[in-house]
Amino acid sequence: KPDACGGGQKVNPPPKEDDWCPMIKAPFVQSMVLNFERTLMPNGREVFHLCKEFSLPSDTNYHIIAWEPVIDNTVLAHHLSLYACEQPDEEAVLEQIGGMQNVSECKLVPPCSAMILTWSGGSSFPRRCYGNEVGIPLGRNFFKTVILQFHYNNFELLKDQYDGSGLKIYYTPVLRPNEKAIIAIGQTDIAIPPKSKNFAVTATGFGGSCSEKQLAPHKSYRILSVLWHMHLIGIYGKLILTKNSTGERLTLIDEPMQYHRTKYVAWDAGQQPILEPGDALSIECRYDASKRSNWTLFGGYSAADEMCMAFIDVYPRPQNHFYQMPVDLGQFSYCDVIEPQIGNCSKNTMAGILQNTQRAKLRKASS
Repeated sequence: KPDACGGGQKVNPPPKEDDWCPMIKAPFVQSMVLNFERTLMPNGREVFHLCKEFSLPSDTNYHIIAWEPVIDNTVLAHHLSLYACEQPDEEAVLEQIGGMQNVSECKLVPPCSAMILTWSGGSSFPRRCYGNEVGIPLGRNFFKTVILQFHYNNFELLKDQYDGSGLKIYYTPVLRPNEKAIIAIGQTDIAIPPKSKNFAVTATGFGGSCSEKQLAPHKSYRILSVLWHMHLIGIYGKLILTKNSTGERLTLIDEPMQYHRTKYVAWDAGQQPILEPGDALSIECRYDASKRSNWTLFGGYSAADEMCMAFIDVYPRPQNHFYQMPVDLGQFSYCDVIEPQIGNCSKNTMAGILQNTQRAKLRKASS
């Protein structure tokens, strides 16, 4: 049985092929495929990102109630993210660079920076159905422009590879009572020693006053799902929710991980863990670097670098933001570095200090 806070019980296995989301058969539901034109992949590159801009219907307001990836090249396509232009200046920047109407290489974070959904190959839930309670807004008063980004891995350096993958969204003018958001927590200060077998990286900064600030203005939120993200040497992940009111620790995830079989955990509507302002979320990632002769550092672009992240779907949407990334920066929490002053250091000074953290660790280790 689930505990009083709703944690710990995972969703049942995915439904059968023909009934994975009954809501998409309801009246007024429409669908749209956002896909890349078949494009030649860069030769001689192990890891790269491609992006394309799409315009969404804007005749009225809609909610995305379900989506599914449409994968063409199953060998190279590792994961996708859909980014929306949440801030007015982001669409202006997109215009200034001439737009992204054609498939082109892009940075890890494209000009539109609000990640509204993400999928990874090998995850136990290849599609997502939000039901009758939750939606992602688009349309007249919401998002009108999105960027679809695919991350590709070509470790075998295969030549003359093409891809025309995409994403199918289902949307309706029958708006849901809640909108979801993504809270991404993790650690950016990663330096894994060579030959280490069970090296742990933790992030504990999202809690207390930081959690209270980021989770305003609602009194409680429900956790829909968690998508875990580590790279090639990640082997284990743990996610703990600590209740501020009672001190109770709820283990949401405590399981082995594999890069090519991404861990995705979701909860049934009646069993979703409850997250309240002041509650703490902590993450632990473990790595096996026993076959590596060099240090492994944090990096989101190359799979040879490492990451320690959990992308958490919650509703209702906090702070009027669809995507928050309260990651730890070494010993400092996200809330430490968004304040104008950190101790005797300005934000700019602190940013410089944090930027050199990994280099300092390597110098100390090699001395």
